[in-house]
Amino acid sequence: MKTSKLVIFSLLLMNCSSLNKVAPAFFTSNEIQWSSKDKVFIFFRHAEKEKGSDPQLSAEGIARAQKLEAIFAKHKPRKIFSTDRKRTLGTVQAIADRWNKEVEIYDSKLIEESASFLKSQRPGIYLISGHSNTTPSFANAVCDCNMFPAIDESDYSNIFVVVINGESVTKHNLQY
Repeated sequence: MKTSKLVIFSLLLMNCSSLNKVAPAFFTSNEIQWSSKDKVFIFFRHAEKEKGSDPQLSAEGIARAQKLEAIFAKHKPRKIFSTDRKRTLGTVQAIADRWNKEVEIYDSKLIEESASFLKSQRPGIYLISGHSNTTPSFANAVCDCNMFPAIDESDYSNIFVVVINGESVTKHNLQY
């Protein structure tokens, strides 16, 4: 059985002094693993944004989005999902461009329906870009759990990973 390794965030540790003063031990000492038969859902809040009602990413947000793109340079997602906001789309566009994928829009007001849709997908890696007020509830709905905490409006560092293999579900709450 082919095992993919997502060395989540070792790439983030490079050149990210503006985002991380001290690298969390998790990123330097652990790997998240899954098989080709698993469904891997990776949820993250959009990167830092400018001000306004539907703002673009700020310079810091663009740098964070580039780091996410570097993480997935060797891990092709089956699908990429985002809300229709500029900041969520901007966070995943470089990943979509790298893999010649369309970003599929989901409605953040329909969390349960979106979670059911995700769980019905074939095995593969799925990236989901969302918001501080919806990403935790979306990840919790996919894993049928209550593991992922609320995200503070000023926090852009959470990544929630849910790996489903049949009835087995593993969950990871990461900070980068």
